Amino acid sequence: LRLSGRGYRPIVSSVKQVIRYYTFAERVDALVVVLDSDDTVPHGSALDAVESKPSRQCRLCRLHGDLEAERSRLESPVRLCLGVAMPAIEAWYLCGEDAHVTEAAWVAGYAPPARRPFDRNGLKRRVYGTERPGIGLATDVAVRHARRLALDLTALETCFPSGFGTLARALRDVQSA
Repeated sequence: LRLSGRGYRPIVSSVKQVIRYYTFAERVDALVVVLDSDDTVPHGSALDAVESKPSRQCRLCRLHGDLEAERSRLESPVRLCLGVAMPAIEAWYLCGEDAHVTEAAWVAGYAPPARRPFDRNGLKRRVYGTERPGIGLATDVAVRHARRLALDLTALETCFPSGFGTLARALRDVQSA
């Protein structure tokens, strides 16, 4: 199984390969996929009509639609657990360290006069010390923050209710099945 690419389309294509592989090759309980929102419409916001009709402008709605279509086409038993970090995974890493970096603050930044409280490059500088971390540094930092955050996921679910909360609910559904 060869996976590659950066950006939405290559990642979705790779995840579809993973769904096909695990549908026919092995048994798995779930496939966890987390992407950055990359300035797309915040899921669950007034800009995303998620309750009535999923929005293609919302990365979580789009990801769910694209992957669920593949899962359904294959009649795959693989369950999808999806999350979208707004605006980037580095915001999640700062959970518990900076009370101002939240999903609510990011969503509020979309309201007129549209002032974002933080940006992706600024988050990267704060988390890694650079806007362009190498894979080694990015991995080390991710693991350190994941270990810290795993001790109590309620903070992530509270501060990022759509992006992380959706993922957490899907994981709980898999666990209870």
